[in-house]
Amino acid sequence: MEGEKFQRVGLYECEKCPDPTLNVIRVIGFMLLIIFFIVILIIVNIKKKKESQLSILLRIFTNYLQLIATAMSFNLQYPSFIVEMFYPVEKVGSTSESFLSFD
Repeated sequence: MEGEKFQRVGLYECEKCPDPTLNVIRVIGFMLLIIFFIVILIIVNIKKKKESQLSILLRIFTNYLQLIATAMSFNLQYPSFIVEMFYPVEKVGSTSESFLSFD
């Protein structure tokens, strides 16, 4: 039990931390994927002459998801139908912390 590290995977659940070498590979791969995605977005946006409606809608949708995830992270007494409606957004936000570990 000495030296074992645990991480939070749910509201009241913990599990062993992943292997450090596997975790480094995940972090590096995730960073390379993000860099590649950003480079593609920059190239596409430089070549465009005007802003598309799809990019505007994606920004609005992204902001909406951020607001919902932030509101659901507070421990407020929301009605049950609201909690059930936004449960998938909350799950996506909570599982991301167990996928990558920066320690």
